[in-house]
Amino acid sequence: MDTLVRKLVLRITLRACAAAAALAAAGWLLAGMPVAGALAGVVLVLAWELSVQLRAAGELSQLFDADAWSGGAFSFAELPQQLSDLESRTEEAEQRLKQVLKALRSTARSFPDAALVLNDQGEVVVSNRQARRMLGVRKRLDKGRPALKLIRDPEFASWLQRGGKELVRFKSPEQPDAWLEAQRVPYAEKQFLLLVRDITTAVLADKTRSDFVANASHELQTPLTVLTGYLESMSEDEDFPKRWGDPVQHMASQCDRMTRLVRDLLELSRLETSDTPPGFAPLSMMDVLGDAVQVGTARCAGQVDIFAEVESDRPLLGEEFEIRSVATNLAINAVAFTPPGGKVVLRWETSRDGGRISSTDTGIGIRREHLPRLTERFYRVRGEGSPVVPGTGLGLAIVKHVLNRHGGRLEIESAPGSGSTFTCHFPPHRVGDAP
Repeated sequence: MDTLVRKLVLRITLRACAAAAALAAAGWLLAGMPVAGALAGVVLVLAWELSVQLRAAGELSQLFDADAWSGGAFSFAELPQQLSDLESRTEEAEQRLKQVLKALRSTARSFPDAALVLNDQGEVVVSNRQARRMLGVRKRLDKGRPALKLIRDPEFASWLQRGGKELVRFKSPEQPDAWLEAQRVPYAEKQFLLLVRDITTAVLADKTRSDFVANASHELQTPLTVLTGYLESMSEDEDFPKRWGDPVQHMASQCDRMTRLVRDLLELSRLETSDTPPGFAPLSMMDVLGDAVQVGTARCAGQVDIFAEVESDRPLLGEEFEIRSVATNLAINAVAFTPPGGKVVLRWETSRDGGRISSTDTGIGIRREHLPRLTERFYRVRGEGSPVVPGTGLGLAIVKHVLNRHGGRLEIESAPGSGSTFTCHFPPHRVGDAP
């Protein structure tokens, strides 16, 4: 007989004997019938044990094989083997889980980027080895601390508070000469993953390129000035041969285009390398948009109607030259892609969320796939319905850099045949009080 069954029979027998002895003694004392009392005790114990075992068997049948139990095929002799199989399967599952956790830890350790799991309050839940090296995060001591207290960079703090929808660059808190780039990734319920990678090499390469472009542009200024001066003199000289009039005019036009390119390159280089934050000078938006309207009208030779709508008398607080550059570039970009007879509206408005400079045109519109790349330097929209227009291809890149310096962002809405709207959003602290 199986060991488990023997133990079960022995336990029932002992309980029956004890109950029988107790009832026999009670029957002898009370009625002088010890045999009847003993038999009653055995019957009661057996009935109670049977009810207990039937209830236990019903529960076990649900765990193992309910169909076999209901058909009468269940056997207590199979119970130890089934328990043993269940234990084996549990051990196998635990081993697989340990292997998965080990692989995950190994992956996290070998991951080249810093990884932080943050909760919805921005507090550290888990960090990997690279996070401790690049960000100085301590595995146990910093668990539960807000990430903003570990990475004390204003650009990073502003980005994280805005929801981290784009990439952000900031200086390493551990190495002053290193640059990092962070990305926010959804992770789990009320948690997200913060991935941080070292981009120092890329930043240095960008700086080298910017320095080269700035130096080359600066060196081009002098010869262009000389050429432009001679061409103007020849075009104004009455003794100059008339047959050279058109070639000289064409050369002057190309020199003017080159001069604008050099000027924009120098401006873009200055914005990229400047460490001085922009000021908070109050700017009259009526004057800023009015000047932009004049530049845009001159650029399109009056073939496009340009209007300025100032819907708020609250000033914008910023660097005057840079803000004027934003409005002017928006106007030039709008008229460049608006056919003659079209309309462009430059608008300034404020709200509780801050201020907005926008340009709305009735031009040809832009297909959706081009929108994310419009702020890249020298990027041009190519394709059906896109006219070939003069320009440097740097206007929107300059706008983007000015907005970054002022804590703003650029929003573009456009569709082919429906015109475009470029909106520059400025934060509330960049909007002053009405005079």
